[in-house]
Amino acid sequence: MTRTLRTNFGVFAACATAAISVHYPAYAQPSGSDEIVVTATRRNTALQEVPVAVTPVTAEMVRNSGIRDLHDLTNVAPSLQFNISENETSATARIRGIGTQGSNPGLESAVGVFVDGVYRARNGVALTDLGEISQIEVLRGPQGTLFGRNTSAGLITVATAAPALDDFGAAAEALVGAFGERRLAGHITGPIVQDELGVRLFASVSQRDGFVDVIGPTGATSDANNRDLWSLRGQVLWAPTGGRFDWRLIADYTERDELCCAGVFYDPAVVNGASGEGYAASAPAVALASIGGFGPGGIAALGPSGLSDRTSFANRDATQELRDGGVSSEMNWETSLGLLTWIAGYRDWDFIQGQDIDFTAADLLYRAPGDGGFGFQIHSQEVRLTGRNGPLDWLVGGYYANEHLTRRDTLRIGTQYGEYFTALGVATGNLTVIGAAPVLATTEGGGQRDRYRQESQSIALFSHNILALGDRTDFTFGIRFTDEEKDMSALRGTVGALPAPLSAFPWHNGALDGVSSFSRSEAEWSGLVALRQEMSENLAAYLSFSRGYKGGGFNLDRQAGVPEFDAETVESWELGAKTTWMDGDLLLNAALFSSDYENFQLNRFTGITFIVNSIPAVSSEGAEVDVIWRMPLTGLSMQGGLAYADAQYGSNTGWAVGGLAALPGQRLTNSPLWTITNALTYEWPLGSSLAGLAHLDFRYVDEQNTGSDLSPSKVQPSYVLINGRLGIATADERYAFEIWGRNLLDEDYAQVMFDAPLQFLRPVVPVDGLRGAFLGDPRTYGVTLRARY
Repeated sequence: MTRTLRTNFGVFAACATAAISVHYPAYAQPSGSDEIVVTATRRNTALQEVPVAVTPVTAEMVRNSGIRDLHDLTNVAPSLQFNISENETSATARIRGIGTQGSNPGLESAVGVFVDGVYRARNGVALTDLGEISQIEVLRGPQGTLFGRNTSAGLITVATAAPALDDFGAAAEALVGAFGERRLAGHITGPIVQDELGVRLFASVSQRDGFVDVIGPTGATSDANNRDLWSLRGQVLWAPTGGRFDWRLIADYTERDELCCAGVFYDPAVVNGASGEGYAASAPAVALASIGGFGPGGIAALGPSGLSDRTSFANRDATQELRDGGVSSEMNWETSLGLLTWIAGYRDWDFIQGQDIDFTAADLLYRAPGDGGFGFQIHSQEVRLTGRNGPLDWLVGGYYANEHLTRRDTLRIGTQYGEYFTALGVATGNLTVIGAAPVLATTEGGGQRDRYRQESQSIALFSHNILALGDRTDFTFGIRFTDEEKDMSALRGTVGALPAPLSAFPWHNGALDGVSSFSRSEAEWSGLVALRQEMSENLAAYLSFSRGYKGGGFNLDRQAGVPEFDAETVESWELGAKTTWMDGDLLLNAALFSSDYENFQLNRFTGITFIVNSIPAVSSEGAEVDVIWRMPLTGLSMQGGLAYADAQYGSNTGWAVGGLAALPGQRLTNSPLWTITNALTYEWPLGSSLAGLAHLDFRYVDEQNTGSDLSPSKVQPSYVLINGRLGIATADERYAFEIWGRNLLDEDYAQVMFDAPLQFLRPVVPVDGLRGAFLGDPRTYGVTLRARY
């Protein structure tokens, strides 16, 4: 693997040095805030004129804040949360506290992601190098009327930089940083036919060592949570003279080969300061230590809390391989009826992994490389016609998507599986466990062999209209009808099935084996009405009501009974104000919102398996403030925001049984009450030949519970993340040199906390063990050199 990676890096180095580029800033010429245009209504509209809560992220902000993928958007978008757990595909986006947890591909996303107008199937599918960006928009609240299902909490739209039709341009970016990080990226663009036909080629390669030390059975260490990816994107833009027609074709491909994501153990009592130094000697921890689960160092190897040590344990390979490619086409044609837009896309995405499931150095449960994974093949078509008749700005359209999903999940029993249960029986005095140990010892290499296949088709018709009721009043109304069908088949098998009580472990439960198939269809509607009133040239207010939904489906994991779950629906009210001050230099916007969800889809980990529950009622209420300010000091600008989101489970307790008992009336997982972001950028001339850049951004995140069961031991206290950048460039923008740092305070924080596998075994064995956590990135720093032609 190392030889291949070095070769790839060398090839891309040669290509980028030849002539490739990323966005380059004009340090001394910041753009005005009055120039911000968004596409939230599928039309190019000034930010202050849309009755939607939007956070725009410009190309300059992407560069200054070091945003490389969707996860990094949280630096500048306070209402957006992004968490990653057991693998990169488990990335979960939340807006206003609402999102879809975990990596189960059977669940759709509550926060939709669109790249150049094409929907990405899941949040994790879209987590890749963004490349050159024209603009990103984070739309808050249900957006189903124009963007379809699976935008019940909001959406993220990404517009990549288009080919140039007038002049040739090229540039390169080279980055070197902590943890052995290195990145090379860039583009070349220009016309083939002057002012009519242009092309653009982007390429990047990134490598970095891991953030987590992994201790093996012999005490040897390696690292995990590394980065190793390369990406290509090619584009063609045809815009014949006359300005009535343009066509854009985009093809892209990405490969990632990484070790992610290592969970660290921690003792809740120690983290909460209740038990002094050292780990609580829980029975599972003692049993694991006795068979080398924490390496030669025993329990002492765990450290005082685990969260700051960034130490994990493994004896199996956790390599992950991701292949993502696709083609999209967008045509815009100004006809006599109106503007006709056609967008077609095809995506082929595949992910395979190995995994040390127990996160210990003992050989208990694992997936060999290639045993786990899933893939998507998605074809989509969208047609829109937009026009204006008198006071009515109208839009009608249709959408079709076909999705083919496969999942493979082979779980194998390791060589120390029976030994662990023997040790656990001794530690607990539970003779049932000791009696089962000889049986368990014979199941080595056994486990589950499951395969899932799902086909879905979605068809939608929609309309979105803006009626001018005089010079200062607009009434927006729209509706979307969606018909969707899903067919799922499962082939499940068990090698080494065992009787009760151990059949409570799904990989021992032969009753779940066999071939099964399920089908479901749903017809749902989404809609929007909004009234916008301009009080003056500098003040507009709006009131809106919207309905959205997230598709139902099937739990593609081992679960007794019918694995089907219903569609999730939402009804949301929003009252907003958009104000402009200081001759357009200051934009100050605010919104109040209240959203009620029915059949909220909760994917939770029990310490043994994943279960999907439909929660009858969930609500999200709160307020948001956004600020974009070009300050009086020339070259100084600010973009910030504040979000207060109280996302809660319903107080009715009829549904709260078993692992759901703690949920009624409580805030949702990974849902902080307060989040604040602020970014300051200062650009100034340094004599006649140079320019300088200083950028600082921070994000404050309030206390939140990161566990799906809301156990008090899984609370992450509030924390602050600070990023910074200093740069110097030539006045002609030919060269730039920057130093940067991320998480400058080196905050240790957990994205997700969970019950460590095989340490919380109720009802099989009445014991509790250590918790696990997936951590955020530590402090990193480095330098970047940019060159532009």
